[in-house]
Amino acid sequence: MVPSFASFHCVTMRDYLLGANEHCVAYVSKQKQSKRCSTKFRILESDLSEIKRLYQQYERQMDNKARRETLRDIALICLCHNHYGEHFLAAAVEQWENDICSPISSHHLAEVLSAETEDGDGVPALEFKRLISEKVEALT
Repeated sequence: MVPSFASFHCVTMRDYLLGANEHCVAYVSKQKQSKRCSTKFRILESDLSEIKRLYQQYERQMDNKARRETLRDIALICLCHNHYGEHFLAAAVEQWENDICSPISSHHLAEVLSAETEDGDGVPALEFKRLISEKVEALT
């Protein structure tokens, strides 16, 4: 079964990927609940820089195929070995394309950020920065 993934808006947030959140960005279904994959791995500062570079590249690209490939490259940084298969990468790209096109609400972001990991560890609350709302408002 192909899992769902953290919202692309979260994947591009430094605080979401570091610290207590050092988990794969896939969500798996267990007992009718979706929880963040508990596979831990370290995302380095250089990975964050690469995600930022790739996202900027994505924003400049006009060709859909190139944009999908860029999202795939981001997924390769954020997914653990359990979710490295082509069908997982394709599912992440498809979901993230939809995330990018959809407006984001702070309520939705809070739900995603407060989700538990597969092994039951709660994710500590994060402080929301006004920048996110301003970016979304600017897009509408």
